Amino acid sequence: LTDEFIRNELNNIKNEIIKMSSFGGIRKKEKWDIFRSYLIYASKYNNEKEFLNKTIEILVKATDTERGMIVLRKDGKKEIFEVKALYGAYRKKVGKDLIDISMSSLKDATKKGAHFYVADAFLDPDLKKRESIRKFRIRSILCVPLYYNDKPFGAIYLDSKRKKEFTDEDFELVRIMADVFTISYQRNRLIEKIEEEKLKIEEEKREVEEKLKEIERIGEIVGTRDFIARITGLIDRIKNLERPIPILIVGETGTGKTLLADTIHRSSIRKKGPIVFFSFNEFPETLAESELFGYKKGAFTGAFEDKIGLIEQADNGTLVLENIESIPPSLQDKLLRFLDTGKIRPLGSTKEKEIDVMIIATALPGIEEKVKKGEIRQDLYYRLKGIYFYIPPLRERTDDIPVLITHFIEDIKKRHGISEKIRIKHETWDYLYKYSWPGNVRELKFAFEAAVLNAEPGELIGPEHFPKEIREVKEEKRFLSLKEMEKKYIMEVLNFTKWNKSEAAKILKISRQALLQKLKDFGIF
Repeated sequence: LTDEFIRNELNNIKNEIIKMSSFGGIRKKEKWDIFRSYLIYASKYNNEKEFLNKTIEILVKATDTERGMIVLRKDGKKEIFEVKALYGAYRKKVGKDLIDISMSSLKDATKKGAHFYVADAFLDPDLKKRESIRKFRIRSILCVPLYYNDKPFGAIYLDSKRKKEFTDEDFELVRIMADVFTISYQRNRLIEKIEEEKLKIEEEKREVEEKLKEIERIGEIVGTRDFIARITGLIDRIKNLERPIPILIVGETGTGKTLLADTIHRSSIRKKGPIVFFSFNEFPETLAESELFGYKKGAFTGAFEDKIGLIEQADNGTLVLENIESIPPSLQDKLLRFLDTGKIRPLGSTKEKEIDVMIIATALPGIEEKVKKGEIRQDLYYRLKGIYFYIPPLRERTDDIPVLITHFIEDIKKRHGISEKIRIKHETWDYLYKYSWPGNVRELKFAFEAAVLNAEPGELIGPEHFPKEIREVKEEKRFLSLKEMEKKYIMEVLNFTKWNKSEAAKILKISRQALLQKLKDFGIF
């Protein structure tokens, strides 16, 4: 609804009123002055309540009726209407059944797509039974529906205590006034919504800018200041250790465990040495031992030459053991012995080799349960868990989302040769914050990259550009269980204290031991 469109519509309505000069009533100077003043007023009013009251007052006077009301649909409610303005005796009190009459009139009018009119309610078998008809002595009723985008959003209701034959002039006047009212009212509502959206955008922009001020980076890892501070604290503890303690990193799939392991290596005194990765998910039990420990020529059928194992390849560097929750039972004894002695013996060899290596292990949450069930040796688990570091899932650290998105934007632009500025619709953030991100940072990266590529060059990135499961997230209403709420709150406190468990326990008003037990129950310690 542009200003030019409004002006054109109001001019068209003014011309219609002028054409109506053949009707006796419109030639009266006072009525023309009223309408002319209303047209000017309606085009620039800024007080909604005053505008509604003024409109119904003018309508009552112009149609020579006695009372009236404007009924509008309640915001966000399809079938619920409420009285927004009254004039005449109704300014004091409106009976429920009178509102029902106006609603019934509105329904009848919208069904017919035209006004609803009763010349004498006392002769209507249904209306004459209504209490308000008798109480207010209503005889004549005129109800005109208000349409916007071809949908009814309210009605103008007029009545009189005397029997009144509404003329064609009355009908035309009310219709024109209804058009003027609709254009002006909806225009102002649209302006209000635009202003609200602008304020919302500005507020969200400020929030994002504040969060972006907290961007911290260490190696290839980006995050908010608190998250990076935890990583920095971990690195400070181990970076200068000549004989490092094994580190266990626990987190869901896609949280960045491998990236963190690489960052730890590159920040340690072993950064000039090799970093070797081995995943227990990638090798069957029969091959895992030979891959890790190596073998001598002739150790088994097919061993045609010596093979250096991955542990030896990582000598003077770092060995990352991924997915230790899947470590086969047959390998646990031998791995524990290596951790205790620092020595390995390849398959088929009679000699041991001393290896100087930093061990970083990664696991999914819930590994503690496997230890309890005996699937993983307890002494091996605690040996690997010399230093424990938990990476919370993305749904528990949503403040990192704008930080990560900013980081992804630069990477995506470089890899795909995008020169246009990548911008995001403000409502998109609501979807990103509410989605649970089961694939964590990895899923966020791929989903955002897909959204950028789905959009036209320079187009604002909206929810419609993201995968279906993200687009539909706002329709879901998921309640957290008490355990999930407790875990979420404890994680917030731990992040606040930079994972100082003693300080967190004080804030939570529980003992440190009780906090450790809860973390174990959550499968994160």
